[in-house]
Amino acid sequence: MRRLSLTAVAVVLLLPAVSRAGEADAGSWMSLSLQHKFSPRLNVTLRGEWETCDMFSRIGTWYVRAIGRYKVLPWLSAELTADSFNTYIRADDAFRHSFRIHTGALASWEKGQFKFTLLEREYFYIVADRAISYRTFLLSHARIAWNIPKSRFSLYMAGYWFNRPELFQRRLSAGVSCRVTDSVGLSLYYLNKLSPLSGEITNIAGLSCSVKL
Repeated sequence: MRRLSLTAVAVVLLLPAVSRAGEADAGSWMSLSLQHKFSPRLNVTLRGEWETCDMFSRIGTWYVRAIGRYKVLPWLSAELTADSFNTYIRADDAFRHSFRIHTGALASWEKGQFKFTLLEREYFYIVADRAISYRTFLLSHARIAWNIPKSRFSLYMAGYWFNRPELFQRRLSAGVSCRVTDSVGLSLYYLNKLSPLSGEITNIAGLSCSVKL
């Protein structure tokens, strides 16, 4: 089983290199999440993420996100999220700041070693550049994970769909997660991002760390 886990890690590492040839762009995402459970129903997470683009040569986005999640039913949670987001705009050669508020619902089901989750999140955000504008869009996120028996590793695949009037975006990812300790987890993944209207494809190598306080 350890050999299978190491093979999965190698595949995730190699995917960005294999798929980069002939594609538009490649980058990396790195994140750190701190989570505290106030009660069996309520937990709060603070997340910071740093993203590069242009073949790993430029900072594309960085943000801080606060997530409050409340378990309504054993399989259903409601959430409220706030972001402070900074995105690099090539045309202006500058970062654009936006503040975003999200409401969402997260459903999850478990069967044996498999876990399936579905997140539906509505975005409302304010863009502060030359003029202030208000926009909304919907994110759908489906994820299936396999907890490898008798190990600290799990494999997962996920799909993201962003639906906005001026932009539709699809993201597909595959990765491996590891429970380093009971309170610390690491995830290594590959993500392929496609914007059909512009035809732009981005290949991303990602690393995330989560800590339960």
